Amino acid sequence: MRLNLTKALLGACAVAAALSCGASAEDAVPQGDTYDSIAKLPDWSGTWIPFQGRVSVWQLKADLFTPAWQEKKKALDAVHAVGGDQEGRDKHCIFQGLPSDMAGPEIVQDFVYSPGRVTITDVESFVRRIYTDGRKHKPGKPSFFGDSTGHWEIRNGVMSLVVETVNLDAGNEIAYGFPVGKNAKVTEVFYLDPKEKDVFDMEMTVDAPEAFVKPWFNLTRYRKHPDSELVEWDCALNNVEVDASGNQTMNFTPPDQRQ
Repeated sequence: MRLNLTKALLGACAVAAALSCGASAEDAVPQGDTYDSIAKLPDWSGTWIPFQGRVSVWQLKADLFTPAWQEKKKALDAVHAVGGDQEGRDKHCIFQGLPSDMAGPEIVQDFVYSPGRVTITDVESFVRRIYTDGRKHKPGKPSFFGDSTGHWEIRNGVMSLVVETVNLDAGNEIAYGFPVGKNAKVTEVFYLDPKEKDVFDMEMTVDAPEAFVKPWFNLTRYRKHPDSELVEWDCALNNVEVDASGNQTMNFTPPDQRQ
């Protein structure tokens, strides 16, 4: 009996070479809690630009929405049908927030590792902090990017960052001009695509009880552009300072003279 028990314990300890007896699979994966650990994480350096899976509200099916949000979508559809000026946060130089600011058409991502944290910045100058030091979510005022906690794990043979975000502002947009509502939770899985070089994938699941009757899933794909770099965001309030090519420029028009 004692011999069989010893064999069983030895077998449990040898499930994976990376695991020591009593350690979990997550413990065996580098968590970036020290600079030595960071060196073992996948290389996400450079600038990443989305090329697939960018979200607009017209891509979302009506049966996904709650009755109240179906009415909101009908109102947006009516404005869009006549070429009207759709209202949205970008028009007022306000972040769309999560989830839209991770899957929108103009989002360019940059990742920075530091012990216990992954920081994401983008072309609109937002800063998003994902804590990987094992902390739990903390209560706080809802915000553009909420409270994000994450951990590294192996999924389908690929080192992946799994992130859960809560405390999101109800006015954050799913897509331009379309709010996510109260008590939304966003779960993301980030990883380098194992089949395509210099392609980065983000799987996003949005659980938004006011907006959706069931969680919504989206895959956004980014391509690495080593020659690109993030620049300071120039927001043109009310589109006053937009040149003939549609490029935004710094807005020096006094507030009382803006149209």
